[in-house]
Amino acid sequence: MIWSDGDTQANRIFSTPGTYIVTITTTEGCTISDSITISRSYTKITKSTTIDLCQGETYEYGGQIYQAGETIIDSLEATSGCDTLWTVTLSAIAAPTIIKDTTTCDNGPITFQGKTYQIGDTIIRTKNSATGCDTVMLIVYGKYESSIKGVYVVDTLVCKGLKSQVVFESNNFKDLIWSNGDFSKVAQFGAGQYSVQAIDSLGCLQTIPFEIKSYPSVQYELQKMDPMCLQDNGSITIINKNTDLPFTTQINGILSDSLENLHAGKYDIILTDTNGCETQDSLTLTTVSDLEVTMPSEISGTIGQIISIAYISSGGKIDTITFNPSSDIAWASDSISVAITGDRVYSITFIDEYGCTINKTLNIDAEIPSITLAIPNIISSQATDPQNALFYLKAEGVTYDLSIYDRWGNLIHNVQKIKGGDPTQAWQPSRSKVGQGVYVYLITIHTDQGVINKYGTVTVL
Repeated sequence: MIWSDGDTQANRIFSTPGTYIVTITTTEGCTISDSITISRSYTKITKSTTIDLCQGETYEYGGQIYQAGETIIDSLEATSGCDTLWTVTLSAIAAPTIIKDTTTCDNGPITFQGKTYQIGDTIIRTKNSATGCDTVMLIVYGKYESSIKGVYVVDTLVCKGLKSQVVFESNNFKDLIWSNGDFSKVAQFGAGQYSVQAIDSLGCLQTIPFEIKSYPSVQYELQKMDPMCLQDNGSITIINKNTDLPFTTQINGILSDSLENLHAGKYDIILTDTNGCETQDSLTLTTVSDLEVTMPSEISGTIGQIISIAYISSGGKIDTITFNPSSDIAWASDSISVAITGDRVYSITFIDEYGCTINKTLNIDAEIPSITLAIPNIISSQATDPQNALFYLKAEGVTYDLSIYDRWGNLIHNVQKIKGGDPTQAWQPSRSKVGQGVYVYLITIHTDQGVINKYGTVTVL
């Protein structure tokens, strides 16, 4: 078999138009010829295809850029046979997506690749793939809920100086520490701002702040009057300076806001307001004048003598000194001057600058000068000199009583209020008709403050 184009195949496919003659020679040598005419067809062969594009990818065809979702239609001219009508569908396929959640311990803003994200935002990341489409990762920034819940403050308001119990309410935690250094679940705090830290079940360090407030403090004023002159005449008064917050007052345990007739010393004050808060204070009363005077209580001196008596004062400044009786005594700077005129008792009052007084007693023991008591101890009824026969006080200016007793105690001579130095008032033995012997005399000298007695014996020759 042979075709006109030289092909010897029994079965053929013709790709170009034309007339093709085939000649067949049989085994017997017979020749058979035939022909076939193929003409050109103008019907196009329709073909289509779909191309998948990953998200964000484009497709270039014929020098043009196409996006996913677009369709490309093109006619392909055949060198032989029918032309082809080519349809290309660009299909977008969803990228593989991984969705994850993320949190932070503090739920604060986070920054990723220059962009800041808040709670509830979604972070988009693309993971490149060597084959196929890239993977899209969606990271949702969620709110972190810690296993640590908080603290319970038993008393959110406390009195000044007192504390409130604060309880850490969570159980699933570790490394607990309060701002005061305590490590227990229950701590004590006064008024102020504090915090507690602990690590929760996911390893986040949680800081929980809390505040305890203080009740308002009472406003008051302490007024006092110090006791004067070592007497119980001091006073204490507490005045409320804020009537919106009343309080009760105790002074040394006595429920009162004012006490009088107080002595010097320390007084404890407790103020209890309507919130039950106590304010403790104290006040000391000091004696304004603690006048003390030291001086002799008794002196002795001779009549006619002037004695200066020194005194020492402390605890106050002497302003005035008064005397009773006021005669023969005077204040001389830091001493007292006394003129001795006889036995006497003075009441002396020292008065300081505050009017406080100290009373002292001064006893004067007056002695009569020996010259005043110059009397004879022997007289003679037979003396030629009249002076040797008389018994009397020869000192002038003295008034005295004179009594004479014999050895048996009989009063043989008694005169009253006679003047010293007057011989006419003298005792003469001859007038008393007494003989020789020893006689007892009693002389009583009269002074402004009392009497001075003088005893003795006289011998009559």
